[in-house]
Amino acid sequence: PTDQSSAAVEPAVGDLVIVRPGEKIPLDGLVDAGQSHVNQAPITGESLPVLKEPGDEVFGGAINGRGALEVTVTRLRRDSTLARIIHLVERAQAQRAPSQTFVDRFARVYTPIVLALACAIALLPPLVAGGGAGADWSTWIYRSLVLLVISCPCALVISTPVSIVSALAAAARKGVLIKGGARLERLAAVRCIAFDKTGTLTRGRLRVTDIVSLNGASTVETLTLAAALESRSEHPIAQAIVARAVADDVPLTKADRVEALPGLGAEGRVAGRAVVVGSHRMVAERGWAGTTVDGATRALAALGKSTVVVAADGAAIGVIGVADEIRANARDTPSCPATSHTIL
Repeated sequence: PTDQSSAAVEPAVGDLVIVRPGEKIPLDGLVDAGQSHVNQAPITGESLPVLKEPGDEVFGGAINGRGALEVTVTRLRRDSTLARIIHLVERAQAQRAPSQTFVDRFARVYTPIVLALACAIALLPPLVAGGGAGADWSTWIYRSLVLLVISCPCALVISTPVSIVSALAAAARKGVLIKGGARLERLAAVRCIAFDKTGTLTRGRLRVTDIVSLNGASTVETLTLAAALESRSEHPIAQAIVARAVADDVPLTKADRVEALPGLGAEGRVAGRAVVVGSHRMVAERGWAGTTVDGATRALAALGKSTVVVAADGAAIGVIGVADEIRANARDTPSCPATSHTIL
């Protein structure tokens, strides 16, 4: 016998769903309790996980991180963000482009004219000739059919919607959503494009680009302490720091009493030293930020890089800059006419 109490139940709006670490969020909703970094790349394309706290919105299809979340359902599957994206693609394929509309109007006039001419060629010459030499019905019917084959607009009428739907589908398969044939045709007149670089021009994989040492510490010491703490984390920034340590042959020291600080960083003890790795906000809240730390952080942020501050024994010893990798096939482009630099 089947245990009816364990049967799956379709959730309703307002229901509370528990999302465990590593699980996929089933439906759109609001976080009711818990904290976790959520990977929204399947929905938004953003490569970095986003911290979700009570009151924040989450999307169905996103992947939960290391924390458990209690989510109140706000939209059912048919109304979810993912469902709306699918609906946009379907509606875009159904929209008519200007060229398609023109071809349809042209065909409504052109087709009857061609049919009338074909009928005239098939009937008038034999009828006018009567029983004379020019009254060969098979010849004139053949010539009317030739006119129909040559002048038929079917290929023109069919080719336009097929090519547009094919282009929209090909773009959707590559993660590019175009809101209809009209927008697709307007691309022919585009001379300047602004890209959202994450996942488009970049690979969505972070790497360490800069290590700025402070207060007499060396870059090796900064990287060693940071990698020791971050080796316990699955966050993309942590993985980038560990990868840089491995690439530089820096030994991964064991860290003890490691504690994750959601939205801020992590702290623990490495070789008897109290080490903190996290955001500039966390260091500032603890009173460890100063002119040197602020300057290094601002300089790296001005270059579009994420920053991680490393502190040991109550003092900042370094700032690590992390950036997304540019795709190998991303090409340099000339600057837009209205600006002095390329917009990315």
